[in-house]
Amino acid sequence: MENFSNDVFTILNYQGSKKNLLNFIYKNTIDVIDEKKAVFDIFAGSCSVGYALKRYYRIFANDSEVYSSVIAKALLQYNNKLLWDTYEAQFEKFYQKNHNDLINLFGEYVVKEKELIQEKDVQKIKNFYDNYPTVWNGYLSLYNNTIRTTKDLKIKKDEIPYMLFTTYYANTYFGVHQSIEIDSIRYAIELLEDNALQNVLLAALFYAMKECTFSKDGHMAQPLSIENNKTKLFSVRQKSILEYFQRKLSEFQSSDFVISSHDNVVFNKPISEIYNIDRVKQEVGFIYADPPYTDMQYSRYYHLLNTVTLYDYDDISLYRGKISKGLYREDRFQSPLSQRSTALDQTSILFDYCKANRMNLALSYAYPRDTKQQATNRYTMNIEDIIETAEKKFGRNKINVFTEEYEHSNNRNKDTKKVLEYLIVCKY
Repeated sequence: MENFSNDVFTILNYQGSKKNLLNFIYKNTIDVIDEKKAVFDIFAGSCSVGYALKRYYRIFANDSEVYSSVIAKALLQYNNKLLWDTYEAQFEKFYQKNHNDLINLFGEYVVKEKELIQEKDVQKIKNFYDNYPTVWNGYLSLYNNTIRTTKDLKIKKDEIPYMLFTTYYANTYFGVHQSIEIDSIRYAIELLEDNALQNVLLAALFYAMKECTFSKDGHMAQPLSIENNKTKLFSVRQKSILEYFQRKLSEFQSSDFVISSHDNVVFNKPISEIYNIDRVKQEVGFIYADPPYTDMQYSRYYHLLNTVTLYDYDDISLYRGKISKGLYREDRFQSPLSQRSTALDQTSILFDYCKANRMNLALSYAYPRDTKQQATNRYTMNIEDIIETAEKKFGRNKINVFTEEYEHSNNRNKDTKKVLEYLIVCKY
């Protein structure tokens, strides 16, 4: 298993990612993994643990977020690197068609945007974006004024080019031409026939969006202020979505990408629905659980990835009667594991499930090292409560608790958060 900690494939700057803790996880779980059964990464996130185990075991993965299930499918189920050779020419043809159609509609804005990026006058480019036509600022008018709103786009979606990002986000998270690139890549992906390749291409698009977004740290909770972040604006707006997409796609084709002969399985379900799936009870022997630590909903930080996957022209949510600053989807999943009132109960149910179905479990949870100096009010559970609940469910002699000092990035300021990474290993 010497390659375990080296099998890392990064798509996102993901909150709580375990890619730097793989050795810690491996050395403390290897003795409780049943090699004859599947390993289940039950809160897959960016699927770093599932991918690292792909070389050695059959993997099940699940996450309630659509984008996460796409990443898991790309990392765990893509085992034929020749697929891209088969479909590359088709992809390029489809991409160019949608790109040309959007240039015909928005070409004047693309030309002006490029000019202003080169000029680097922050007030001029702010005025340009303030007056750019989107579905949420009332300036959009296409096809003889028949398309102005999200409702119009939904009605006409089969008659028009893919233009969701161009009409929603081309003056905030991304630039005009970047949005045209996103829409055109997504159009080409939709027309390809191979599901495994489609997930790889979507994951590569996620990476490109992360690299080019005008928001903090590659997350997409809300766009930055142009006036206060002009250096970053002009930097990211010069980037090409297509180039970053192609860069990540080439990594999927490289010799370093792990392929597997196992029939790996990926779900996209709330945890409560997983418990009712018979094949999980029959085929899984070990569960790795990395639930959310804080009350920050992942659907807020990565909502654009769900949008580009679903591509459904969803309405934008309102906050106090106004369009939300983050331009969030109206239909956004809210996890009970990210709520203080329900997180411990949900975790207790997971313990019961593993015990009843004779599955070993390892649960990761990061918690401040110094609770007197570090705030814990955003954490959904107290680490002592988790350990106490595990001991009650499995028996104290069946629990081992391991810790590793670690530093998490802090989305609210430049300082990292000094935490203890807990790994609670439970034997049925």
